[in-house]
Amino acid sequence: MDQPRKRDSTYQRTVIIGIGNSYRSDDAAGLEVVQKLSCVDLPRTSVVREERDGLRLMERWQGGDRVIIVDTVSSGADPGTVFRFDAITDKLPSSPVRTSTHSIGIPEAIALSQLLDKRPASVVVYGIEGQNFDMGTSISEKVCIAIERVKEMIIQELTNAVPPAAGVQFHS
Repeated sequence: MDQPRKRDSTYQRTVIIGIGNSYRSDDAAGLEVVQKLSCVDLPRTSVVREERDGLRLMERWQGGDRVIIVDTVSSGADPGTVFRFDAITDKLPSSPVRTSTHSIGIPEAIALSQLLDKRPASVVVYGIEGQNFDMGTSISEKVCIAIERVKEMIIQELTNAVPPAAGVQFHS
């Protein structure tokens, strides 16, 4: 049974998880977002980098009742497009949030956590449409712009500003 959504002011601890591969160009977007957020004073919030298995997500968000996940996606949208989904109230589409660098995807990790009764009260997923997934460490210009945008969107969400509607696409 789904847990009721909590109002932002009642969350005890937020965990922001950036997912990616720092050596696959734009696939590092989620990691870059959390790197930038680690320099911001966000009370009751921890930021985590995850470059390994999607199964580790449950371990990484342990203790958090609100979780924000940021990952690079490859859905065919324009590079730099930002997707935002509320994973509790909305069904995550399999194509925008599935990437080839993780053994299981975010939707599967969330579903498994539900089955194991380990899902946080709130799970929001931000996806940044990548352009270049070749080996390397440079991030394309449109993805860099989207990284900044997602950082600002998350800060707004954490400071009790009204979050953007779920399932919406934002273009850089």
